[in-house]
Formats: sequence, C-alpha cells, structure tokens
Amino acid sequence: TLYALGQEIAPDPGCLAYAAALHGSWYRQTLAHNALLVDQKSQQPTTGKLELFADWGEAALAAATCDTAYPGVKLARTVVLTPTYLLDLHSAAADQPHTYDFVWHSVGQMTPGVPTTPRAEPLGKDSGYQHFTDLQTASGTQDWSVAFATDKGKVRLVQAGAAGTELF
Repeated sequence: TLYALGQEIAPDPGCLAYAAALHGSWYRQTLAHNALLVDQKSQQPTTGKLELFADWGEAALAAATCDTAYPGVKLARTVVLTPTYLLDLHSAAADQPHTYDFVWHSVGQMTPGVPTTPRAEPLGKDSGYQHFTDLQTASGTQDWSVAFATDKGKVRLVQAGAAGTELF
C-alpha cells in the first residue's frame, strides 16, 4: 500500500473471509496486489529480505529482495518517497527468459497517455487474470505514462518503453 497526496494511492486489497467467493481466485493471487508476476503465475508463499530502509523525515527509502517467490528468479524492489514524487523500481534477474507482468492498482480516474483499443477476452484463465474484463490495450514499446486524477491531485505512472511491452 502506497500513500501520497495525503491519501492511499496504490491500495492493497487486504484480507477477506475465507468463505468469500473471491478469496482464492482474486485476493490470494499476486495479481490482486501491486507486484511483479512471472509467467502469469502467483508467487509461491515466501518471505522477502529487507535490504535497506531509511527515513529522513521528508523522504524515505525501502529496498527488498526475494529469490524464493519464483524458481530461478530473483526479484528486487526499491521504493523512494519524497514530498513531490514516488519512485517504485522493480527488477528481476533470471536464469532463463520469462514474461513479466507489473501490476499497478491505483485510485482515481485513469487517463492513459497512449492510444488504446478494446480487448474482448480476458488476459488469462487463472491466477486472477480471469477477473480482468472490459480491457483496453496499448503498445508500450515507446516511453509511456498513465495519469490517475483524484480529488487531492494527480498521480502519474511513467515507464520507459521496451520492445514487446503490452499495456492493459
């Protein structure tokens, strides 16, 4: 869960009663959280390692790694928060090629910074992907951004483009 503009901007769905219909197919899936997925699969139950934490009052930094969430993949994440921006860096090192999905759940009204087209079918059949409907898609091969307007301001997600990147 990340906060900015005096509000929660990137919420985590939290926990839900085990008997709830979406407990297993959504809330327990990595896709429901602001995280990196490998090959459209949820992470294995695991514990990451906090590598660095610093709080300077006006700014804070946290860096963590995990090499047990996915076999053969080492994940790293660094978050820097200042009064004017949030920097959220993800990386993955692996012994073989994989498909990586970065998921960002945000509050606010979304305005994509690239042209989008409708996509009728879901992104997948399990691991939470089946719940994504009414999708828009775009190419992320060039640098791109998306804005989320809230009552308290605007949050902008900016990403460097890379060949083969698709946005949903």
